[in-house]
Amino acid sequence: MMNPTNRVARMVASVAVATTMTASVNAQGLGGILPAAQAQTQQRVQQQVQAQVQQRVQTQVQSQVQTQIQNQVQAQVQGQVQQRIQAQINGGLEARLGNQLQATANQAARLAARVQATGNAAAASATSQAANSNINAAANVNVDANAQMGQNRLGTSANLAAGASSSPIQITATEVTAYDTIFGQFNPLRTAAVVQSTTQAHADATSGAATGFAAATQADLAATVAASSQAAQNQSNDAVESASAEGAQSSRWNGQVGAEASGQSSGQVGVVGVLAANVDLSSMIEVAARQRRAEISQIRDQAIASANTQLMTQADAMEAQLDAFASAQQQVMVQGQNQASSTAATATERAQAIQAGTQLDASASGQFSTNGATQSEASSASNLQNNATVR
Repeated sequence: MMNPTNRVARMVASVAVATTMTASVNAQGLGGILPAAQAQTQQRVQQQVQAQVQQRVQTQVQSQVQTQIQNQVQAQVQGQVQQRIQAQINGGLEARLGNQLQATANQAARLAARVQATGNAAAASATSQAANSNINAAANVNVDANAQMGQNRLGTSANLAAGASSSPIQITATEVTAYDTIFGQFNPLRTAAVVQSTTQAHADATSGAATGFAAATQADLAATVAASSQAAQNQSNDAVESASAEGAQSSRWNGQVGAEASGQSSGQVGVVGVLAANVDLSSMIEVAARQRRAEISQIRDQAIASANTQLMTQADAMEAQLDAFASAQQQVMVQGQNQASSTAATATERAQAIQAGTQLDASASGQFSTNGATQSEASSASNLQNNATVR
């Protein structure tokens, strides 16, 4: 049998061994749990940090993208607004320049038309005076020579007064500037002796009036002598010639009225001179236009050779001014032709009406003469019969 003391000692030793083993096992279990918890904690912290970083990065990226988009949209809107404003400004400037260009062209064309109308009126006046001289010579054949001479002198004085009362073609500074804009250095109004000073023009007009009076007096004397030797012409032919003369006078009057109206519209302020009487302004304008277009062609060649856009723009503007002037001149010419056609038609109608009235009067006069002759023959026969009865 074992000693109880030994048994107790063994039991105590067993308990101690068991306790030691249990402590060792417990110590090993706690050591495995702690690293796992730490790993989980680190993973969670890392995830949170990554989430925060991603959120911040995403926020920054979104902010930058939004800023860029806003800047682009704002830039596009501003660009469109600026383009519209610039287009409106350019449109207004182009409209103003176009209006100024058209106004300049119209003014220059009106001056050219005024000069042409004055020339046509002078030609019509000369034709009318010649027709009036022939008609007066035929109508006054049986009139005394002294009376005929007095009538011719009176008509000459009236014609001279009418010629003196018509105002010359005055050139204003605005018109000269308009021609400078269109023709540049080839301005026909700046050519020598084209535009005379007012004093020189007045002296030339006075000298011309005196010469014209002397020539008209000689012509009247010659017409008087010729009229005394001619026979009376047919009344119908005289009526036709009279109607033609009246038509010429009407055309002259219309031309003078149109010239005066154009002169008033152009204005009398800033008159720099008077257009010379022997100047063919239309031909000079054609020559100046050809020279100006040649100059434009040279400027364009220089612009192409030097790649200069300003020169090309200048050439385009010069050509636009010439084209506008040509268009305005064409319109004015068409209007003048229409007025001339209307005046000619009116004169023709008046001539036909006068001729018809003259023929009617001649027929009535012939009938009256026939009736008178018949009555005279009847009266003579009655007297002869009475005389025979008395005898």
